[in-house]
This record gives sequence, C-alpha cells and structure tokens, in this order.
Amino acid sequence: MKKIGTLFIMAFLMLSMVSFVVAEDNETTVQPTEFEDAGITPGNIFYGFDKAMDNIRVSFTFNKERKAERSLAIAEERLAEAEKLTERGQLERADRSRAQYEKFLSRAEKSIEEMETNGNLNKSEQSIRSIARIQDKFEDHQSKISERKTNFLENHAENMTEEELIKLDELFEKFEVKSEELIDKTLKKRDNIETKYKVQAELSDDELENLLEEIDSEEGLKEAREMRKAKDEQRFVREVEVRERNLERMKVRLNAENLTEDEKTLIEARILKEEERFEDFEIQKSELQLKMDEKVKEIQESSEEDAEKLIAELGEIQGEIREEAGERRGEVEARRE
Repeated sequence: MKKIGTLFIMAFLMLSMVSFVVAEDNETTVQPTEFEDAGITPGNIFYGFDKAMDNIRVSFTFNKERKAERSLAIAEERLAEAEKLTERGQLERADRSRAQYEKFLSRAEKSIEEMETNGNLNKSEQSIRSIARIQDKFEDHQSKISERKTNFLENHAENMTEEELIKLDELFEKFEVKSEELIDKTLKKRDNIETKYKVQAELSDDELENLLEEIDSEEGLKEAREMRKAKDEQRFVREVEVRERNLERMKVRLNAENLTEDEKTLIEARILKEEERFEDFEIQKSELQLKMDEKVKEIQESSEEDAEKLIAELGEIQGEIREEAGERRGEVEARRE
C-alpha cells in the first residue's frame, strides 16, 4: 500500500511538472547560471526521478529555441555532476554523467536542426536571431567547460595521482569535443538560414553582413564575446601556472620516492605529456602577448572612430592563435603516437 502511495505521489508530481513546463514554454526563456549546480547525483534515491523530470521538461518544451536552451541547461547540470563525482573519486559514475551530458547536447543540436523558415521572410529573420542567441549560449557553455577544468586543477591537482589526472583530462576533453561539435553544427545551420534569407530578401553580401552585425549588436552578442575572450585569456594564464606547478611536483616525486616500475612509467609518460602541453602553452602565450601588445599600441594611437575596428581585429588575432595552438597540439599528439 505504501509503495502504491509513493508511485501515486510521483505520478502527480510528474503531471504537475508537465503542466508547469507547457505553461512556461510560452512565457520565459531559460537562463543558465554562471555555473549550474550538480543537484542530485548518482547514488541518491531520487536520482532516477530527477533524470525522468529532465526528460519530461525537454520533451514538453515545444519552442525550438527554448528547447535547445533547456537541453543545454540540463547538460550543464550533468557537467557539474561529473565534476562533483570526479572530486569524490567516483570516476565511473562521472563518465556516466558525461554520457548524459552528451545526450542532452544532442537534443539541443536536434532542436537547432529542426528550425525551419518555410520560405517566410519574417520567420527567417526570427530564426537568425534565435540561432544567434543560442550560438552565444553554446559559446558561453564552451568557455565554462574550460573554466571548470582550470578551477578543478587549481583546487585538486596537488592531491590527485597521475592516473587520476590522466582520467580527468580525458573526461574534460570529451566535454570539449562534444561542445565544439555542437557549435560547428550550429554555425552551419545559421549559415544555411542566412543564405536562404539573403535570396528571399534579395540582399547583397554587404547588406546581409550589415544586418547580421546589427542583429549581433541588438542581441548583445558582440559585447558578450569580447567579455568571454578577456576571461578566457585570464583563465589560460592560470591553467599554465597550475600545470607548471604540477609538472614540478611530478618531477620531485619521480626522483624522491621509491616507486614500482609501473608507477615510474606512468609518471614519466605524464611528465612527457605535460611538457609537450606546456611547450604549446608557452608558444601560444608568447605569440598572443606579442600580437596583443602590438594591437593595443595601435588602439592607443588611433582615433576613437578606428578603435572599435582595431578591437575587433584583436579578437580575430586571439582566435587565430587558438586555432594555431590547436593544430600544434594535434601535431604533437600525432608524433607521440
């Protein structure tokens, strides 16, 4: 009897949630916090119910933009969940949370793919604005992944074994790869809708470009990207410092402790990987600083009218350097294999 009563309560809560989500769908947008809280984690008696509620919230959200936003918010909860489980040393459960994270990012991706304009000019512009807002949230999410990883390393790296550090890097790399895939697909969808809009509205390339800049400005996306770039550069320097300290710690341990051959091999492999990574970081940091110094000097010497253009070019330089550093890391990995 008690079991039946519990099931009845759960069913009632589910129905209440459905009604709430349907009503909310047409009234609000989803605003992820700076860092989503992990909430209920695996092992908790209510974890299965919590996951079911997440699925219901997404399934009964019919607006495509809000569906993507809600899926992203839940994915961020799973990211926080994986981080919390990693902190507890529960790496297998953390990987299961990572799989749930990928599931909800895939649902966000599907919502973007389903956005259609049906040849309607007004709807095409609305879709461009919707995808621009979603793109901004996805880019912000990608930045959060890097920030969480750096924070975790700052707080826990010194107390982690080499094996745990390797698994941590592998876990966050999976988060980063999935997030990058989502952004790439979103950009392709946006490009597709923009191309259709250009034909429908009979716009020139310059007219379309001006419209897109206007949309980004009105939605506050340009300012948000500039703020993210500044934060990413600060985080980048912090991660270099953390990894440098960790590298020195591993070298001390390798020389000072009585280790088995397997332990020595693992630490040596980790040191090699960190040295390669650190070399890339140093190259990237020095190139970035040089180009930024040159551009800042230009901005200081320019008129107010030209300053905004130069700031935009500074952002492009930062993007190019990140891309170059990524290619270098790929080359290093290929040589190591």
